[in-house]
Amino acid sequence: KYYQIIIKKYQRSRSYNDALAMMAECYSRLGDHTNAIVVLTNYLSKLPWDMDYVAARRKLGDEYQLNGDLLPAYNTYNGLVQMLLKQGDKIENTPENKRKKGEIHEWCLYYSASCVSRLKTPPERVPLYQTNAISAYQDFVRRFPKSELAPKALGSLAVLLSIQGRSDQAGEMFKKLHDDWPNDPYAQNIVFVEVRTYLDLGRTNDAVKAATRMLNTPAAYKPEQFYGIADLLLSAN
Repeated sequence: KYYQIIIKKYQRSRSYNDALAMMAECYSRLGDHTNAIVVLTNYLSKLPWDMDYVAARRKLGDEYQLNGDLLPAYNTYNGLVQMLLKQGDKIENTPENKRKKGEIHEWCLYYSASCVSRLKTPPERVPLYQTNAISAYQDFVRRFPKSELAPKALGSLAVLLSIQGRSDQAGEMFKKLHDDWPNDPYAQNIVFVEVRTYLDLGRTNDAVKAATRMLNTPAAYKPEQFYGIADLLLSAN
């Protein structure tokens, strides 16, 4: 309520932009992502190209994603990635700003790939969406090979390559996942990675086929791995 008063009555106040940012955060915490998007869009229109702008645009992408608006989320994330590559150096390059730019670049590149990989309409554009996601994931693992998100990126990349019939490349990615991240919980169960990624992509039949492979060599798996796969498949229904 108080932020609304500032926004309505004190548009020339130094507190105006801060009120917009805080009001967007309030809407987000209340789960009202639609209004958070409206306020953040207004807030961004008031900002110069600086770290506040970069952080707010990343937040806008998050709000679109939380609202289920995958295409605007992809466009927001991808647009910010391109802006950081082209004019990131125009922002004062202090150690703190450099760290923040790197973190936001990493986040936005990963989620641009994730969002575009999940687009389903129109159906005739799905192969193009998958190709764009493959390119983004490849760029991600090249730029951020040690990222905590790298295992998920490799798993998603492998599944997308499989979907496009590029089985040899997919196999290389699953092997890289296993070799580069042997102690990562996500990578320790390759079948789990495949099944979850297929489910994230909405390809339930492919997820079931991947899970069924476990039945061919049941002794190679622990009971909790079967339970984990079963929970994934049940949650998908």
